[in-house]
Amino acid sequence: MTRKNKIILSSTVLISGIGYFAVSHIMKNSLYKKVLNNINNNVSSYGDVRDISYFDGNAYISHVKNNTSKQIIKLKDAYVTQFRKGLHDAISGWGTDEDKIKSIFRQLKDGVQIAQVSQSYYDNYGKTLLQDMLDDMNPDSDDMKEINSIIQSKPKFRTL
Repeated sequence: MTRKNKIILSSTVLISGIGYFAVSHIMKNSLYKKVLNNINNNVSSYGDVRDISYFDGNAYISHVKNNTSKQIIKLKDAYVTQFRKGLHDAISGWGTDEDKIKSIFRQLKDGVQIAQVSQSYYDNYGKTLLQDMLDDMNPDSDDMKEINSIIQSKPKFRTL
């Protein structure tokens, strides 16, 4: 290989690497900005379940704590575990039990409780609750629309 070809090849690899880094950084940064914008505007959703900030777990809870002077109401760990396991059982294995998922979301009182369960789900299973739901259900399905509606009907948080 000639010196000129080596320089061209090296330059191409370098430019490709820089391009990949730049694109991935922009994508991560855009998602991060969307999440922060969603949380900072105290908006729970832009449209469907994929945009709900409650699924951001601890980030959502921290934002709520930092923006209220009152103590927020949170679930006890035993309840978080119960709801997390129920959702995991409904999602994993053969088929998805959409009715069980809806039932659990109906029992959760607010966005903070959803965030607690979502964070626990991630901490225990290594995948986000939202991603597992989307892996098993079409985001445009009637079931997901109903889950979105259930979640949207919840207050963002409750205080003592």
